[in-house]
Formats: sequence, structure tokens, C-alpha cells
Amino acid sequence: MIKIISNILNIFFPKKCIFCSDIIEITSLCCSTCYLNLPFTKISVCNICSKNNCICGDEKWFFDKIICPFSYQEPVITSIKNFKFRDKINYAKTISRYMTNKLNEFPKIIKETDLIIPIPMTPKDKFKRGFNQSEIIAKNIGKALNIDTNFKIMIKQRATEKQHKLNKKQRKLNLINAYKCIKPEYIQGKNILICDDVSTTGSTLNIFSHCLKQNGAKKISCIIFATTQL
Repeated sequence: MIKIISNILNIFFPKKCIFCSDIIEITSLCCSTCYLNLPFTKISVCNICSKNNCICGDEKWFFDKIICPFSYQEPVITSIKNFKFRDKINYAKTISRYMTNKLNEFPKIIKETDLIIPIPMTPKDKFKRGFNQSEIIAKNIGKALNIDTNFKIMIKQRATEKQHKLNKKQRKLNLINAYKCIKPEYIQGKNILICDDVSTTGSTLNIFSHCLKQNGAKKISCIIFATTQL
């Protein structure tokens, strides 16, 4: 019955590739043409920062690892922009599945993770966009992997400049004291998986991780959809 209903829905509301909008099979993640051009992260990327050219030597990381299926290149760039800025909220399901599939390559991290926490937005920014993309993704991943997800442990307590408009030094200064843990008792001694959509220099993930560590988090990994290759 479920399969019949699914097939009927697909006739009237066909599934589309998040990268090019072509109609695809309901069981597919993307069309065959886009699949051949997807910028999957290479096996040779750094095991910690997930960059082709490691940047770990320039940083003191407060997280243990970034897990990421894609480099921030086309057609991934357009899919993320459509998701965040053009009301393609339904893209979240496919984005989450790619991230979940990548996480499945690291069964130890999945087994050890106690909690998934998405990067929060200020209430004003969330109201303006209508949703927090990281929360939606985190919820989908948590459901798929049977890991608890909490949106109310961490808050973004002040507005900041958009990170993509700033240089590396400015990005770090921009986020100082931006995040606050309001329920530290929920993370003390816990292994945390941070969820976000894109990372450039890793500053957001690192400052967020620092705040978690200051409030008692034990071990921190990060899952993102795409990372720029500097």
C-alpha cells in the first residue's frame, strides 16, 4: 500500500534532482548526468579539516573531525543557494541523505555520538528566512541514525556579519561570544555531532566547538554538506 501511494504521489508531484531540477526516479538522489559531475570530496582530503590542502597547521581545533560529502563547487553551490534562499526546503531530504550516507562511512563516530546539535541562528535571522536549514538537516540525520537531536541547548546570542563576506581573521573576530550554551547539563561528558550546511575556514564550527567544550562536552565531530577548498 505504501509503495502504491508513493507511486501515485510521484505522478502528481514528481521528485526532482536538487542540482538541475530534472525529474528523477523516486528512489534516486539525483539524475545520472549530475551524478557524474558531483564534486565528491576526495579520499586524500585531510582526516581532520576535510580540505584537499590541509589547514590544520594554522589552527587550534576544538573539534576532532569534519565529515563532508562534497566540495563547495557547482552544481552543489546552486543547490545550497536554492535550499537556503529560494524556498526549496524540500531539498533538505536529499541533502540530509547525502550527509547520512557519508556519516555511515564512520560507524565508530555514529556509535559514540550522544547528541546532534545544529548551528543556531538568531531569532531575527531565523524569522527572516523562515527556517534554520541546519536544524532541518540535523533532525533528518538524527531520525535516520537514531541519534537524539536538540535545538535548545545552544543559542546565537548576537547578530554577526555574514561569514562569506569576511577574510579569515575577520571571521574569527566576528564570532567571538556569538554563541552561548543555555543548558550545559545536557552536554557535560557527552560526545557531540555538530551539524551545518557549509564550511569555509572552519571558524564557525571551531568557535561553536570551543563553546561546547567550555561547557563540558567530551568529544566533538562535525557533519556538513559542503566545504570550500581553499
